[in-house]
Amino acid sequence: MADHDPEAAAGIRRRLEKSLADGNCRFNPDEDLVGDIIEAIAARKAKFGEAYCPCRRLSGDPGKDREIICPCVHREREIATDGYCHCRLFVRKEGS
Repeated sequence: MADHDPEAAAGIRRRLEKSLADGNCRFNPDEDLVGDIIEAIAARKAKFGEAYCPCRRLSGDPGKDREIICPCVHREREIATDGYCHCRLFVRKEGS
């Protein structure tokens, strides 16, 4: 990604790592995929002011769009049913 901000991406990664502490998921083991998705989240934060999931469409309604700030409200349900979230940034922990 040409215009990415490495510091912003690192900050998003740290925040997302904290969200994993007590959950049933972890980052996808494909580190290239994880890096690309985190850079896309950072780009959305720079453009829209929030770290929106890059795999979901913004509605324009701030209340609805709050639900797709990564990690979005869909993550736990998708991991429980599919083993991964929609964008595949997060996958089920082994043994969960």
